[in-house]
Amino acid sequence: DRNRVVDICRGIKSVHWSCETRMENLDESLIDMMAGSGCKAIHFGIESESDELLALVHRSKPSFEKQKHFVDYCDRQGIKVNCFFVFGLPGETEETAEDTIKKAIRLNPNVAEFFVAQPYPGTKLHKQVEDKLFGLPVTSYDGFTELFEHPNFPRGRREQICTDAYRRFYFRPQYILSFLRRNIA
Repeated sequence: DRNRVVDICRGIKSVHWSCETRMENLDESLIDMMAGSGCKAIHFGIESESDELLALVHRSKPSFEKQKHFVDYCDRQGIKVNCFFVFGLPGETEETAEDTIKKAIRLNPNVAEFFVAQPYPGTKLHKQVEDKLFGLPVTSYDGFTELFEHPNFPRGRREQICTDAYRRFYFRPQYILSFLRRNIA
């Protein structure tokens, strides 16, 4: 609710805060207002590069250009961006997972987090994979453990993809330089 965000931004000053939102809820003027009221970080669920995969779980995404614009704009306003990416949604393949890793690298947010798809009870994903669940305890819902059989990946592969994504994202000279600029300078 844009009006509520505006009211919050007008009401709080000199308090550092962060939020999680969808990019389609933002524009430059709202980001400016958020930065001026003390917003220090915004978390975005990018999830996948594939429009087809996102459609299967009833999600949409702005264009890459818009996503990149908001990551860079927030950076210039002193707001750190954390993007979440998910591997193993229904229909995911090695190719779509690779495209998502490449997208994370091109976006180059301050923080990138990579997760294995988690079919939380009550969600559409849970209903989609209910007959493929491994029957693990609720403590296994940690974001990194594979919880259901995926037709396109042997067991353990989605966890390996996450590990590889972290390594490829964080151990790049471009990321290290941008991290130093954003956090030390």
